[in-house]
Amino acid sequence: MVAALFVSYAAVYINPDIFYIPAFFGLAYPFILLGNFLLMLWWIFQLHLKFLMSLTAIIAGWSYIGRTFQYHNKQTPIDKSVKVMSYNVMNFGFEKNKNSRDDIITMLAEEQPDILCMQEFYSNSNWPINIESKIADVLHTKYYYFNNVNSANKKYKVGTIIFSKFPIKNSGVVSYNIPTGNSTIFIDVEIRGVTVRIFNVHLQSIRFQSKDYDILKDFGDDKEKTIAESKSVIARMKQAYILRAEQSKLVQEAIRKSPGKVLVCSDLNDAPVSFAYNKVSDGLKDAFNESGFGLGRTYGGAFPSFRIDYIFGSQSFDMLNFEVLNKKYSDHFPLRAFVNVK
Repeated sequence: MVAALFVSYAAVYINPDIFYIPAFFGLAYPFILLGNFLLMLWWIFQLHLKFLMSLTAIIAGWSYIGRTFQYHNKQTPIDKSVKVMSYNVMNFGFEKNKNSRDDIITMLAEEQPDILCMQEFYSNSNWPINIESKIADVLHTKYYYFNNVNSANKKYKVGTIIFSKFPIKNSGVVSYNIPTGNSTIFIDVEIRGVTVRIFNVHLQSIRFQSKDYDILKDFGDDKEKTIAESKSVIARMKQAYILRAEQSKLVQEAIRKSPGKVLVCSDLNDAPVSFAYNKVSDGLKDAFNESGFGLGRTYGGAFPSFRIDYIFGSQSFDMLNFEVLNKKYSDHFPLRAFVNVK
């Protein structure tokens, strides 16, 4: 268990393209940490010095605990705080949840974020409304930037989008250099006299199929079948880890080249103890670390049911009242934070 904990720490430094095994340990970090904690208590109860092994391993990765669990009290945002939201809307449910589009629009009308980043945004010409314009209307703004990764199909559009109540001065795309349904975009706005580049980051999805979820649900029922079928799940996850690693490095470079301060809303599809998280969050504050509470679970689907969505910001920003809203309109939960742009 101690060795497993140190391997999970290595996941943040080792590129999965070079060696992918630690990435799986990073995903399992909360359970490995819990195992070491229970072992430590057991050896203390036994009055045995073996408790020092797990204690040393836990202390060695103390900073990773804060990425997984926080206990901040709610702060009171100052009047000039910027309300930021990030949300993977799962293409508004497609046929899985026909009401999710209206539910999400109603929620946004109530929340009135100043900055809204959405991943897996979906727009269909057969719908009775233009969804981009509708959301802009309920937010009382005309400023948004949408990167459609499905430009070959005129019927529907899908991709990442940013809505802003501040005028957009510039916009662009961070190219992943490979065909993929995921993308990263950015806009430049001026907030309280400060130029801020806002990124909406969506890293490579695992893209599990329904049969993959069935394998996870029935895991262990048939030993030979489980071993054979689990190889496809592992292979799919391995490929996603490798692609996310390369994409995260491109995003990190784009953030470093930003002309001013930055805000990053993201669905990294990866856990806090991971190579991708380390790259994208490099030099930035994590709103959950600054003002979150509990485990901060952002994904409500079958797997991986962890914190995989994030809001980051420049070191000079105060990031207050981070919260994962308990709104089950997608397989992700919406994120909200108040940012004091100084």
